[in-house]
Amino acid sequence: IVARPLEALAQSDVGPAAGIEPEPILEALDLLFDIYGDKDYDYDEPVFVRAGLLSQLRQLYQPMRRLCKTVDRRKKRMLRDRCDLVTLNLRAFIDYKASER
Repeated sequence: IVARPLEALAQSDVGPAAGIEPEPILEALDLLFDIYGDKDYDYDEPVFVRAGLLSQLRQLYQPMRRLCKTVDRRKKRMLRDRCDLVTLNLRAFIDYKASER
């Protein structure tokens, strides 16, 4: 269930016509950061590492940046700020998980 919004982002062109809402994607990424935040968790190796989630998150970074740019900062300031923050956290999370191994 968490992965569905992320799959939608990965499989589509990002833009106003794409019909992708950022909120579910932001929530899904925040959940992933919480769930897989430490390699010492019992499920990190069998789920995160073996499923290749790091590679998948790397592929989501650019679409996530493009999605954030579609949010008008003047009309939806809080949403744009949250998008920017989650994108920044995504980059940091990718770097962190890469350094764990």
